Amino acid sequence: MVIFMNKFIVLFFIFSLSLFAQNDKTDWLKVHNLTLEGIDHLYNMNFDEASKKFSELQRIVPNDPRGYFFNAIQYYFLFSIERKKEYYDKFFDLSEKVIKICEDQIEQNENDYNSKFYLAGIYGYRGIMYQIDNSIVKAVWDGKKGFSLLKQIVKEKPDLYDAYLGTGLFDYLLAKIPKTFSWILSALGYSGSIENGLKQLKIAEEKGVYTKQEARFYLSQFLLFEKRYDEAFYYIKKLIKEYPENSLFLISYANMESRIDKPEFAIEPCKKAIEINKKKNITSGDDLAYIVLANAHFLLNDFYSASEYYEIYLKKVPKDNLEYLLNYNFFQMGLSNDFSGKRDKAIESYKMTKKVNMEKRPWDALFYIRAQYFINNVPNENYKKIVIANNYLKRKKTDEALKEYLNIISLSNLREDEKIVCYFDIGEIYLNNNNLEQSQKYFDLATKTKPSIEKYLIPYAYYKLGKIALLKKDYFNTKEYFNKAKEFENYPYEESIRDSIKIELKKIPE
Repeated sequence: MVIFMNKFIVLFFIFSLSLFAQNDKTDWLKVHNLTLEGIDHLYNMNFDEASKKFSELQRIVPNDPRGYFFNAIQYYFLFSIERKKEYYDKFFDLSEKVIKICEDQIEQNENDYNSKFYLAGIYGYRGIMYQIDNSIVKAVWDGKKGFSLLKQIVKEKPDLYDAYLGTGLFDYLLAKIPKTFSWILSALGYSGSIENGLKQLKIAEEKGVYTKQEARFYLSQFLLFEKRYDEAFYYIKKLIKEYPENSLFLISYANMESRIDKPEFAIEPCKKAIEINKKKNITSGDDLAYIVLANAHFLLNDFYSASEYYEIYLKKVPKDNLEYLLNYNFFQMGLSNDFSGKRDKAIESYKMTKKVNMEKRPWDALFYIRAQYFINNVPNENYKKIVIANNYLKRKKTDEALKEYLNIISLSNLREDEKIVCYFDIGEIYLNNNNLEQSQKYFDLATKTKPSIEKYLIPYAYYKLGKIALLKKDYFNTKEYFNKAKEFENYPYEESIRDSIKIELKKIPE
């Protein structure tokens, strides 16, 4: 899942005072208020104050799970910001304490929904932590335990709308389990649902008492993944309005703007987040703002500023966190340095890319291939022009992009890899404008090149030609082009292109 998904806690709050395990000597109203105060401090990123409140809860109600639960969540939160082993270990130590307390309480009273809720919540968080750690089997097993408990709560207490946050999260995230691990879900007899997950999250957001904010955050992230942008931004803007001093909400918003290729709207929120962290003396998390700033300036073709922000990012980011950075970022880091005359730093950036499984991570595989080439070859002025044109295209400035590309292909000294990128992108522009003849012309030109790096664009171009033929109802050539695309093997996005061909072939009349 995207990195920002793991930057916020899922706050499973108490349902109501009536659910509390009653004790004549315990001031449960005080417990309730302490819990809310601690949670409020977390939202406001006042971690020391939050910790004090949760420690106080542990002191006054040692046999109640909430103090330990929310303290564990705080370490989950901190680990999500900064991958420190001590945060990871403290989370799991506290989670074991929560599980022990909850199981003891449930053994005494099988209708103790308060304990069942916290038990479900902690299993859910453990599942997310295992997912971050790439322990997929453990993630699914703990997630299943949590989800089963939440389903029971929702079935027996359907008006406890806060519980729908958990069921919605599990439903959606399990639906996003990679295909390679689908056998696990089959073995468990469960498959997730994107739409059901979103539906339940909306119930929590609309009707929940304590889970509204977290439901809003996850809705903003999930709807972004589903390309339902208007809805996604509706929810993140509500959060920023409610918590204008929450720097992570601001960074998340900025990242979302960059994700939809509107980097000009990402810069100001990042700068504001940095200032908030300075004011609050928060030393972790700024690295996120700087990487978003760097990528935003790169998309705006301001390569020098991008190189400066990348440099600040590398100074601030915890070294463990670099493991989670995509090759895409290291490659852009390298190009921005090269375009700014910083060749030594560019080479260092390219060398930070990692060889990955091409089938599982085609995006990263492609940028690794490109980076290896530029370790030994300085990108020339032609390539810089192509990057500029491509950035225009990403930002939906198609007129500017087309103008740049047409100027580039008129040059006489283009490498084959540069030619195919230009031909393919021009073909894509014309296809999006429904100019099928011109689109076909440039995709055809792409297939006649002999690239050494961008080899994947040849089968991709044949796939596009097949789509054009299908639009023209030229079914014979549709099949011919698709068959040519399928002749190619061992390239990034191979599985995706083959799956797309299967879908398109079904559109041909019998």
